[in-house]
Amino acid sequence: MVLGIITDLILPILGDSEYLNYGPYFILILIFFNSYAIIRYKLFDIKILTTQLVVFALWIFVFIRMLISPDLQDTLVNGSLLLLLIFFGILLIRSVIREVTQRERIELLAKDLQTANDRLRELDVQKTESSRFATHQLRAPLTAIKGIRRSSSKATSVLCPSRSRTRFPACSSRPKR
Repeated sequence: MVLGIITDLILPILGDSEYLNYGPYFILILIFFNSYAIIRYKLFDIKILTTQLVVFALWIFVFIRMLISPDLQDTLVNGSLLLLLIFFGILLIRSVIREVTQRERIELLAKDLQTANDRLRELDVQKTESSRFATHQLRAPLTAIKGIRRSSSKATSVLCPSRSRTRFPACSSRPKR
């Protein structure tokens, strides 16, 4: 911006118009950086900008009306109205800014909540898979023990029928699944 002012205003006034053609390039650079700032830092939120324009227009209207009032009573009424409008206008602008920032914060929290919900779903799937795996790993030895008990109880019942039921009393019932 400074280079544009120097090449477009100051140097031609001083009589040096050699660099006059470089001014538009500096203006393009200024437009680029302003656009970047507006997009990056959200300088022109439409709700805030509209509220500020309406409030400022009201202030200017009442101020001009106060200046062109014909008598002292109208000037005092318009002056007090201007003071009230300034007070409530500032409150209105602050509340709109607060509402916009809260909306942005809620959007960020909603994104964070969605991420957390997705992570919880992944953890739930992992928990279910590990539970199934653990159940399978616990049932496999029990099934082997049950098979060994059946074969040994068959052999014991053939050799000694009276001792077959007392040999494995804890294993006589079926394992719960």
